[in-house]
Amino acid sequence: MINNFDTDDNKAAFSALLIYVIYRSRNIQRFKVSTDMWDRITRFVQSSAKRSKTIPDFISKFTKKMDCDAINPRWMSLALNNQRLLQVGDCFIESSSESMRNFMTSEIEKFKPSEIINLFKNNTQWIILLVRDRLEREKVIEGKLLAEAENEQL
Repeated sequence: MINNFDTDDNKAAFSALLIYVIYRSRNIQRFKVSTDMWDRITRFVQSSAKRSKTIPDFISKFTKKMDCDAINPRWMSLALNNQRLLQVGDCFIESSSESMRNFMTSEIEKFKPSEIINLFKNNTQWIILLVRDRLEREKVIEGKLLAEAENEQL
């Protein structure tokens, strides 16, 4: 389990992390949950990856497609498990310790862009499944997470 994604592959976990953070940061008024939402997200990932050579380039293209005006550092902090979200069995518990905001810049530098972009191109379904699995496990506390995110105007 890496970054609360059910995988031992660092590259897959990082790829899922990017999708997760952008998904959580999207404008939910413009990009609403629908029956074909994950089909659209899969196409957006593939399309963005095909047109990108670097991870920042992918992020820029994918955030536009996801109606994500800005990536919220709160989701990055939770996504990287900075002592704020702990997994206990199949549930997540938010700890009370506050940590510094994390902008994932050091995480992005750890990987070769071509490896991550190729994962997005060739293993899109696997990456999306990792994200969906984590979101499903987080449903227990999702209301609290969303309420806090709305209260934090960063």
